[in-house]
Amino acid sequence: MQGIIEYGDDYVGDEFYWVACELYITTGKDKYLDYIKNSTHYLEIPTTLTGGIDADTTGCFDWCNTAGLGTLSLSMFTNGLSASDVATARANIIKAADEFILIANSQGYGVPIKECTIDGLITNSNGEVSSTVGFPYNSNSFILNEAIVMAYAFDYSYQNNKYLNGMVEAMDYLLGRNPRNQSYITGYGDKPLENPHHIFWDYRNDDSLPHPPAGCLSIGPNSGLQDDWTKGAGWKVAEIPPEKCFMDCAESWSTNNLDINLNAPLAWVSAYLDENIIKPPPPPLFGDVNEDYSIDALDITIIKQFLLTQNESLIINRFNADVNGDSFINALDFALIKMFLLGSITTFPVGG
Repeated sequence: MQGIIEYGDDYVGDEFYWVACELYITTGKDKYLDYIKNSTHYLEIPTTLTGGIDADTTGCFDWCNTAGLGTLSLSMFTNGLSASDVATARANIIKAADEFILIANSQGYGVPIKECTIDGLITNSNGEVSSTVGFPYNSNSFILNEAIVMAYAFDYSYQNNKYLNGMVEAMDYLLGRNPRNQSYITGYGDKPLENPHHIFWDYRNDDSLPHPPAGCLSIGPNSGLQDDWTKGAGWKVAEIPPEKCFMDCAESWSTNNLDINLNAPLAWVSAYLDENIIKPPPPPLFGDVNEDYSIDALDITIIKQFLLTQNESLIINRFNADVNGDSFINALDFALIKMFLLGSITTFPVGG
């Protein structure tokens, strides 16, 4: 299969499995269920890719290896598959996530990808071509795709935090915790990406074109260093550490390109983390006795009732109610809250 570059994908069994999974989920027809159950890919989640140009790369799915996507979908389809098959799919997802975390724990910067064989990049003086070992083209996409698998594992493991932490580690790497101290995302991080290779956001080569907007992710380190710019800078294959094979330059298409298959998982992972990360509690709002995030007459009523009855079952926020900071809830707190509502004071002795 070829587009603007050769993808080297000469096997489509995984694509047929994936589409059959989606068709079964959509239609519920038995012919699709029979097809996927007879597939060699049934319920699998790879941890090493086997097809196309990314063979031998740590990963779960990419443009040439799509079976894992079908299994992710099936793992959520509890009304269609048997309970045992759903359990198997989820167990396979957790097992794959465990492997990615094991890899991340073995890496200095906590990324769930290890060096792989990259063929045909070194030519010696005799014209003999050999391979090298390092990070593949589009390395950041593999990291994000594996973070997606960790997210599913988090959901299916009763929220075991090691999977959420693995996702955070991956995002930390992309945002600048890496050997280049480089955020690979435009507009984010202490040293954000500025000059990606892109046909439209190409202001470096044509000042009539725009800068890239915030939130664009570069493909990242690539030990292949196939573009002329990195070669012109004197960088040679196998001489630069894998995680340093990156240049924030518009001409370095082999390390700094923008692809949709990068930004789609970036959006997915970012949204998931935003929903699931435990956020710090808001600062205390002194005077908000009933915790409705406002200070009003209801707070006066509740603290008055508490002082008159000393009813310990009455639900109040004692920390917010102690507006003078003397560790007691008493008539002075009641008076201060009332004065605040009347406008006699604008702050409380504590927290002001």
